[in-house]
Amino acid sequence: YLHSRSPPVVHRDIKPANLVVTTEGFLKLVDLGAAREVAPQGTHRSTLVGTFGYMAPEQLGGSVEPRSDLYALGATLVHLLTRRPPDQLMTPGHELDFERQANITPSTRDFLKQLTSVRPEHRFASAHRALAYLDGERQVTPVTRRSLRTIGLALSGVLAIAAGAGSY
Repeated sequence: YLHSRSPPVVHRDIKPANLVVTTEGFLKLVDLGAAREVAPQGTHRSTLVGTFGYMAPEQLGGSVEPRSDLYALGATLVHLLTRRPPDQLMTPGHELDFERQANITPSTRDFLKQLTSVRPEHRFASAHRALAYLDGERQVTPVTRRSLRTIGLALSGVLAIAAGAGSY
């Protein structure tokens, strides 16, 4: 939703602590204090905001765009799947080495690798494209409330399992 605004808005601090599950079971992104509108070609020389490990590499240099949030989402999913913060999985080249830590399908691995690519141009071009990948679609279709709810419920379940295990 934030990325579809005109101009797009980036959160800049997506991480497990900024995701909450309501009593109705909905997943909500909170702490929009660092959110920022993005110029058409990305925003450069912005104030450094975010949490190391979840921040995209370009964000460390002051550049943000919607793909920066996709990196943070991927790092959050990696944390939830491995139960290890992404900064503990980071290689010297700033890649997240999570494959040995998570028992996941090759398709899930490829999805997470693309979300967390060090190079923004190797990430999904948009959240819509990432959702289309999950749906197995070759054509990108507009995001529907149903598909957002499905993703939200899946993430809610993962968060509930992680919380029940005492990792948060």
